[in-house]
Amino acid sequence: MTTGDIRAALDDVAAIGPFFAASANPAEVVDDSWRPLRELYSDQEPLAARIRVVAEALGGAEPRVAASITYQGLAARLVSPVLAAASVHQLVPPWSPDTLHWRPAVTGPLPLWESGTDPARRPDPGELAAILAEVLVEPHLEALADAVRADEREETARRQLERDPIERHAPTIPVRQIPHRSGLCHRCDHRSAGGHSSCGSSTT
Repeated sequence: MTTGDIRAALDDVAAIGPFFAASANPAEVVDDSWRPLRELYSDQEPLAARIRVVAEALGGAEPRVAASITYQGLAARLVSPVLAAASVHQLVPPWSPDTLHWRPAVTGPLPLWESGTDPARRPDPGELAAILAEVLVEPHLEALADAVRADEREETARRQLERDPIERHAPTIPVRQIPHRSGLCHRCDHRSAGGHSSCGSSTT
């Protein structure tokens, strides 16, 4: 299978809908806005920006909700062209995090471009599920999930710090720093055998 076969297959399944669209046109190399998918998984800022856009679109959703929706949308975007090409044309493109590229988009599905020159695989029906898992699960879905969880933890920590600035900066000061000694009232510092009548406390 040649790169021309990959391009033809991806161009064909793109007609299904925007989530299935991906280019394999080598002319895209002149566009320096394309970035490898691996960078999306390792650089938190682009992913965080995407999650913020989703949160705003949902009317200010909580970070956990926006992160979950973002993951679902990106995961569907990443798997749809491959599943369609495998189903319709019985081929699986390279789809590596290093050869598959993305570029920023304010709204809508993330644009994708496959730049790989390795030939597509045409597996036997009994091997198809295993090859799809090899291409999609660990390189993309697990990497994306780890990146989304990392951003969610960072955003939750940031919000917590903004919510409690006084508590964040104030030192922890104990009410009393006098060590407890047997027979010493811990409220008024008077020694008493079993308690102190003026404060009602016990020395035990």
